Amino acid sequence: MRPRTMLKFRSIHHVIVLILVAWAIVFAYHERYSPYKAAARCQWPQINVESSAEQQQPVVIDDQNPDSVASNDVINIMLVADPQLIDSHTYPGRNKLLLKLSQHTVDVYLKKNYKAMLRALNPSYVFFLGDYLDNGRSSTDKYFRGQLERFNSIFKRKKYKKGKKWMINLPGNHDIGWADGVKIPSRKRFKKYFGNPNSVKVINNVEFISLDTISLSAMEESIYGPAREFFDTNFGTSIVKTKPRVLFTHVPLYRDPNELTCGPLRESSVFHTSKGYQYQSVLSPELSSDILNRIKPDLIFSGDDHDYCDVNHPSPSGENETFREITVKSISMAMGIKYPAIQILSFANSGNDNDYNIQNQFKYETNLCYLPTPYINIACYVVTAVVSGLVLLWYDLSRKHPRHGYATLPLAGQPSTVSTTRRISDFLKEQDEAKEVVMSSIPNYTNTKVPQESMAEKMKELGAMLKRTGLVQFLKHAAITGMLVILLYTWFIVTA
Repeated sequence: MRPRTMLKFRSIHHVIVLILVAWAIVFAYHERYSPYKAAARCQWPQINVESSAEQQQPVVIDDQNPDSVASNDVINIMLVADPQLIDSHTYPGRNKLLLKLSQHTVDVYLKKNYKAMLRALNPSYVFFLGDYLDNGRSSTDKYFRGQLERFNSIFKRKKYKKGKKWMINLPGNHDIGWADGVKIPSRKRFKKYFGNPNSVKVINNVEFISLDTISLSAMEESIYGPAREFFDTNFGTSIVKTKPRVLFTHVPLYRDPNELTCGPLRESSVFHTSKGYQYQSVLSPELSSDILNRIKPDLIFSGDDHDYCDVNHPSPSGENETFREITVKSISMAMGIKYPAIQILSFANSGNDNDYNIQNQFKYETNLCYLPTPYINIACYVVTAVVSGLVLLWYDLSRKHPRHGYATLPLAGQPSTVSTTRRISDFLKEQDEAKEVVMSSIPNYTNTKVPQESMAEKMKELGAMLKRTGLVQFLKHAAITGMLVILLYTWFIVTA
């Protein structure tokens, strides 16, 4: 019976190549396939629309605005909430290297999954719901521009032009502040780079309203002035609603969480109605009622909470109607939720201004789309790194590193250029010399001081020991492999 032999490699190069192949498979799965798989699970909801020839004819409402058209065409919109790019403000006191690593991890997660969703869904429009930078409200202009470049590198795409197909003009409290704490210079800067915080965009004869409820919550006129003017001009008590309306507000409307629960898709069992420095989790009851009474939105989307919530607000005026509000989950893995997500909305509108009150003209469906579960890839990378290190260590320690330049005795079946008698003689001579060294190190009565080795001699002896055991080779091979793995990872990130 032949003896069992261990797995052998011809050289260290084969071991490193095998390790790099394993890393390539791991990177391909987590950096390419996993985002694609999550995006492929996300499907646009189906809208049942009228199929008659008369209903299919679009009705042009405004010759100057091609979006102001009512038809049965289904429009698909992707909603993104609270990317809130992390920085030193997010983790004060964190080591700079660790902070950079955290930023890189979160940015890569956002970029690859956002890109995968765009590719798979190909939405007609993309709307963001505020809180783009974690410290946009207090940063200097120079720092802000750097963070803006970072934001654009993650989310900006040529196909979706800002203000046309890519709407990022709704501010969050991390962008400009909250209520009387709103920083007017920061709001002006936000308007310059992201767009007007108060706007109405008409799509398929449906009004999509971005309302700066953060500034509208202030008591100082210098802060609430622009938002109040927009609100009163476009949604005054004497203005009649002629189109379906979808409202975007960063901060959710007021609700009693004991009466209006968020539904089964929320992670947390509690919806907090709290406030503190530069934040408030819901708008005031008075402002919320005023918004519902005057805008009368057919659908509301909000952010800020980071978790999902789906409620139906009763009419403040006592009418027999409700107003549905969906608080969209954060897209970021760093916002305290286990399962980041985006929201998708499909709608059709066959009505024009003259027959708005006819029922079932504005039809919509909206779904939650989950991104890959965070940190699984990181755990897998750590495990792969440990296994790679163990393989290299096993290989280097299993190599022949004889204690001397010759073997003590010839091995069975192994050719030898030195005679057996000579080997035995050398071995015995060495043992005698070792005994003399031991005897000379025994202290006598006249001199008990043992000579101390210098640090250089100790380091030299340690280096020799490491060479004999193969640890030096292991460290060298581990460093080379690590650099190659980093280059491979960079390639996957850059070419994604």
